[in-house]
Amino acid sequence: MKRMLCFISDMILPNFIPLNEAATKPDVLHAIFTPSEERMKKRLKDLKTVVKAKFPNLKIEEVEIPDAYDGKAIYESCKTLVEDYPNDDWKLNSTGGTKLMSSPAIEFFREAKLEFYYVETFRNRILSIKPDWEISEIPFNNSISIEEYFQLHGHIAKPGKSINRHEIHIFNQLQKLNWTVEASVRWRNPDNTSDLAEYDMIGIHDYQMSVFECKRKNSTDKEKVLKDLLKLSQIKYAFGGPFGKIYWIFNGQAQIGKMNEIRIKEFGIKLISGDDVNQISNNPQKFGLPPIKKLKNL
Repeated sequence: MKRMLCFISDMILPNFIPLNEAATKPDVLHAIFTPSEERMKKRLKDLKTVVKAKFPNLKIEEVEIPDAYDGKAIYESCKTLVEDYPNDDWKLNSTGGTKLMSSPAIEFFREAKLEFYYVETFRNRILSIKPDWEISEIPFNNSISIEEYFQLHGHIAKPGKSINRHEIHIFNQLQKLNWTVEASVRWRNPDNTSDLAEYDMIGIHDYQMSVFECKRKNSTDKEKVLKDLLKLSQIKYAFGGPFGKIYWIFNGQAQIGKMNEIRIKEFGIKLISGDDVNQISNNPQKFGLPPIKKLKNL
């Protein structure tokens, strides 16, 4: 039986990715977490919800530890788990957790002559690392849906349709790229009764999410511009993390203004404006977007 040990942390996506890839998917996931931290309990609950729906035969075992910084206790927990199932195929996902969670686990796995993984989302791969530090690459072959991305973070996504010509023009360009993109996505509370925000477009490439707000203005409404920028920063803060990109697509005669230019830079927003708005599908790499879809051979 294939068993994997992982650490639940605020960035839940690296815990999900090895479960979603056929080359690394285990039969049982042993999830180490600190039950005293409500956010970690919530992250584990959301992960279990997505896994149960997508992989009903994959079992998740909860492993509680009292202190995320007690390296000795974490080492002993790993040792006990592996020794309880000595004949099974063990792997460690070392990506999550604090350094004092992952370091003793790596130490034990190396002493036990067992391999461990590290998820490199930016490079679209999982690194498989042997006890002697020899590394092999496992490229991503699967992806995550927009709905699953939100569910992993305890929220709901409800796609709709673009409502104006400018949005439709942008959406048609984004659809030509090699990813999944939805328009007018509502970010909803888990109770599915109220919207936290609505975004003009959201795209998913492999496991990276990109969020877009589109505006065409000939006169600048400062309050509405600020609202757009804050809305984009909100989604990145909430669950984009290092895996998400946020874009503000601005066209028209209005001036963005010095203060908004500063905000765009500080919030980590990618601005697409002027003639570039019509070049998204011609040169997507310029904007950090996926390449154009390859035409299927007839």
